[in-house]
Amino acid sequence: MFTSAFRVGSVLALTVTAACTQAPQPDGRARDPGTARFGQEDTAGGTSLEAGGQTGTASVASVADDTTNQALAAGIPLVLDGPPYAVAKTAGSVYIGGTFRYVGPITGGGVVANAATGALDSARTPRIPGTVRAAVADASGRVFVGGTFDTVGDLPRRNLARLGPNGQVDAAWKADVAGLVYALALHGDILVVGGLFTAIAGVTRQNLAAVRIDSGEVLPWTTPAQARVLQMAIAGGLVYLLGNFTTVGGEPRSGLAAIDPSTGALSEWASGLDLPEGERRSLAACGDTLLVGGGEATLGSATTKGKISALSANDASQRWTVYTEHANAFTAAPRSINSIVALGGTAYVSGVFEEIGGLARLSQAALECQTGAILPWSPSVLGTILAAHEQTVYVSPILGVGGGIVARYNDGSRTPGV
Repeated sequence: MFTSAFRVGSVLALTVTAACTQAPQPDGRARDPGTARFGQEDTAGGTSLEAGGQTGTASVASVADDTTNQALAAGIPLVLDGPPYAVAKTAGSVYIGGTFRYVGPITGGGVVANAATGALDSARTPRIPGTVRAAVADASGRVFVGGTFDTVGDLPRRNLARLGPNGQVDAAWKADVAGLVYALALHGDILVVGGLFTAIAGVTRQNLAAVRIDSGEVLPWTTPAQARVLQMAIAGGLVYLLGNFTTVGGEPRSGLAAIDPSTGALSEWASGLDLPEGERRSLAACGDTLLVGGGEATLGSATTKGKISALSANDASQRWTVYTEHANAFTAAPRSINSIVALGGTAYVSGVFEEIGGLARLSQAALECQTGAILPWSPSVLGTILAAHEQTVYVSPILGVGGGIVARYNDGSRTPGV
């Protein structure tokens, strides 16, 4: 059972982020959310300002919480989500006045937070000046992070790093990536890396590679992806890829492919599919089913709707497809499924839609993986679903991007933190 989670300050990451969490209750309703305010994507653990249960816009903050005091003592700049106009200091506190809702320390692109409360664990949080786009944890509590950065903590690390169970960067493990890392997949002692890059640990690789999780050694296989790899999922011993590529390993693959993580051998899976560019948005594995989400795409003279499709992990045959629709608010916006997270036999999806499968759902919905049946879960919170773990779904609200509400929804009781 996780006691903490690595929180990533990027909406593209797959772990706890500047986000709200919602327990996947039968009806999906979020009850009595705790709220906090974040000034940037790379801030966390600061002070949320509320008056009479409502968050104000003109505020006076008494900066006396432990996290902020530690930041001040260490000389770490504070971040506010609005302009400060006045500062006064007493023996134990700094008072800041202005038009803002949040004040807290700059943390960098990822933090370690308590999974139950969302409280920032500053002692286990190395500063990552940049963007973390992907994070996966192994059984021993080590976390691999990938994205766009040059340092982690005090050590140079280019776009890929391993953090120890203490949350600090592992000095003994290094596999720098010459380019962007978009996706990570962990299979046994192998870490598969996908993105838009030309080398890893000094070894030439094109957008797809694998390293040993204990040593960082690059596996000898070379299976290049012709263009960027955006997402990956694991099912049945294979790693499934979603991206902008038209070939993988020199063979035609239109946006979808599958490889053996140990040998890099390209599977025949999806060899006959032609996935339009606009439909390559999201990917998840749910048992022996691969779920693919996308936006509106042009096929000849026709425009397809945003949809989620279920494909067999064995032969890529289509099992079902569910389409999205608009009703009012998003009428002018392209319909899309932008993220899919599987938990048990349920797929939690988010995107730009007001209806899915003929039922009213705003931005988020839950489906049965095997049948595509729409479930009652319906939180009606605009945002992107990032991850699900132990009956909790983690969501980055639209308003939380670059400043906005960050809330944690639990099983009906209000909880502090995220």
